[in-house]
Amino acid sequence: MCARALVFAASAAALELQLPWKTAPKKTKSLGQVEELTYDVPLAIGTWQAGNKLLYDYSPERDEALLAAWSLARDRGVRYFDTGDSYGTGDIEGNAELLLGRFAGGGADAYVHTKLAVYPWRLRPDDFVRACEQSLKRLGAERVALVGQHWSAETYGLGGIQDPAVYGGLAKCCELGYASGVGLSNLGPRALGRGVDAVNGLGARVATHQTQFSLLCRAPLEDGSFDVADAAGVTTVGYSPLALGLLSGRYSADAARSFGDRGADASALPKLPRGVRGFLFRTQLPKLAPLLDALEQVAADRKATVGQVALAWCLNARGPGKPPPLPLVGARTPAMVRDVLGALDVKLDAGDVAGLADVARRAPQAQKNSFQTK
Repeated sequence: MCARALVFAASAAALELQLPWKTAPKKTKSLGQVEELTYDVPLAIGTWQAGNKLLYDYSPERDEALLAAWSLARDRGVRYFDTGDSYGTGDIEGNAELLLGRFAGGGADAYVHTKLAVYPWRLRPDDFVRACEQSLKRLGAERVALVGQHWSAETYGLGGIQDPAVYGGLAKCCELGYASGVGLSNLGPRALGRGVDAVNGLGARVATHQTQFSLLCRAPLEDGSFDVADAAGVTTVGYSPLALGLLSGRYSADAARSFGDRGADASALPKLPRGVRGFLFRTQLPKLAPLLDALEQVAADRKATVGQVALAWCLNARGPGKPPPLPLVGARTPAMVRDVLGALDVKLDAGDVAGLADVARRAPQAQKNSFQTK
């Protein structure tokens, strides 16, 4: 090698060592029972926004930013990309899968997990097999890493009829080679145990269980769901870790208080989202000011952003020796991806974790997902 090449190589190596995601040795882990699906970066990317007009005011003009965000996340080592066949309603039903298909392109470095809606008319295992086939067509893929159940019919009294069909269909999808494993979602500890047993009894493996988890929704930490998943060898994925953006840091504690002050100058306040999220933010932010104060203090101490601290809390909430849930974030721009990746470098001590949880208990709690079972 010539001298110039040696200097270039040494410089590149030195630069790589300075990158924040290279500072700690990687700890490769498997996605639950599916040992061949491994990951190093404990974050997951969700695609709910790629078609959700109600909450995120989606329009196709946002596609390029979404694709750039997902590509950056994959380049930085994120592997788990979540979607669902119900993401994108009405004339854009299935839009998230279509857009994710453009991004993933069947590449082995992106693990696509698509969830199948448990609609009342899907009553047989083959109904879910066909739904999976339609998802694969939208994704432009022959198989996905995981195929999952989006919710349990137990929440509206049809669990005894539909749950066996769901689990039978998911297991058959794995048998047909459409997926490497199964993902479960929105199950409480009892239903989760039954679901894992049912899928395993049909010869398929369960990789993940998705459940709502944040400072404002700590139920999985308190009801034993995390422990049930651990005992079954299943990886927990915690969705909405920033509470739909309330804990993202875009709105400071002072701004939150101002939203509740009728005399505040609205033109000086950060712009609220339109629609349902805007109403939610306007009504909830003033009540969250004490929690935002606490997050801002920790963020200042740790030289981090509020959103990074909120995500770091999720990663540290279980304490040492227990596997953290993978936070599932809906980053819509490359800037959002860079911010959430920074959470991996935020070090919280036990006092930070307990103190934030204590303040959060006195704050309004996030609306529980209506499809969450016991």
